[in-house]
Amino acid sequence: MRKISAICANVIRVLLRNGTVPGIMIALGALSVFIFVFARSDGEIINELRIRIRYSFFFFYTLISVVVMYLSCITLRKDIENRQFHNVASAPVHRYQIWLGKFFGILIFGMACFFFSSLVTALCAAVYIGSHCNEKDMAVVNGKFLRAYLEKVPLLEPIERQIEDRFKKMQAEGNLSPGLSDKEIKRQLWDEIRKDEQMLKPNGEKSWSFTWDSSAASRFSDHIILKVKFYAEQKREMINGRFTLTAPDSSAKWEQDFSGFSYMYHEIRIPISKIPSSGQLRLSFKGTGNPYIIFPVANGIALLYDNGGIISNYIRMSLIIFVNMIVLTAIGLTSAALFTYTVSVFVTLVVYLVGMSADFFLSVIRELSYGWQVADGSSVYLLTGFIKFGLWLTKGIKCPPVIETFTENISIPLGHISMVWGMETLFYAAAVMALGILILTRKEIDKLMSS
Repeated sequence: MRKISAICANVIRVLLRNGTVPGIMIALGALSVFIFVFARSDGEIINELRIRIRYSFFFFYTLISVVVMYLSCITLRKDIENRQFHNVASAPVHRYQIWLGKFFGILIFGMACFFFSSLVTALCAAVYIGSHCNEKDMAVVNGKFLRAYLEKVPLLEPIERQIEDRFKKMQAEGNLSPGLSDKEIKRQLWDEIRKDEQMLKPNGEKSWSFTWDSSAASRFSDHIILKVKFYAEQKREMINGRFTLTAPDSSAKWEQDFSGFSYMYHEIRIPISKIPSSGQLRLSFKGTGNPYIIFPVANGIALLYDNGGIISNYIRMSLIIFVNMIVLTAIGLTSAALFTYTVSVFVTLVVYLVGMSADFFLSVIRELSYGWQVADGSSVYLLTGFIKFGLWLTKGIKCPPVIETFTENISIPLGHISMVWGMETLFYAAAVMALGILILTRKEIDKLMSS
């Protein structure tokens, strides 16, 4: 461990001596201040803070990511090409210790840049609050900006599964339209299911189910927030109705009349004492003289409760950022061990760009493969399997949307992210690290020794 820490310290020392650390820090600080000052929102204090901090985090973390991957390449590649690596390897230092020492050195540098940029952004936010907030605004800042709210969204079955179930049922009953292809039928089912999930007819009623934890909701506050957004044909038309919150295993019930305009968020405070003590809640909305309205699936309805302060939420975000930076550093070092200097830098940047664009490629793949069936041949499954494997390889490169979640003062669901992203990403990082160490041991050293 001492040898690894010595190499790690040497990496940081070199970055300090050649001016990389102060130069990057100055650039990150200036970028954070510049973005924070010139970003704009609608003038509301909470929205101004959110949008300025979000843009600042986006820009400086993108720069940090690129710098970390680039430095991972050159810190190892230049040592190899300048034969400095050969001198270190000839000492009683195992080759994996060299790789890990450089890995931890770049990782520490990257996280230090992230914390420094976060501090600069936090100072900008403090100055902005001090110079723009009156007493009323400070109450909003303390109640919303400095708190993190856990968001509970409705339980919905994935639409792809609903389409497949309904399609198989129609197929078994012989109700498929003979003049339409499977792809066209599934598109129709998509429209029908999405319409049923989102649309509320005039004077109709719509319900949503939520999983719930009463003890967690009452830990920091005595109320929860019902967050509502809907759309109607006329923006200026008042929508009236009544919300009801019940539970299947409790007789307790909360009800409240509602009036509001569409195309905007509405927040309704619900006392925790009025909420049924149950593991599952059912929220209903009954329209009163309303036209057709749409509750969007993505952000139409949510229940929020206080889950701690902004500092604890920042720590959760930093843990996700840390895992993401592990992947970026490992890819840069492995690429440096595998290719020459120019090729390794090119490959690293290409992998980064592809990883950041994974959502775009995934949407294109879904569009192209929509409606493919077994009769189309095994080549379809081979192609989709290959594409899914490629997407899995880039999964850890793109960080989950924790910056957006953090700046919206929504508590980052660390457990959920760990299950759907963290475990696969750590496994991927371990595989990349093992590959990098193996390449460094078998290829580069032997080449240098023989020369």
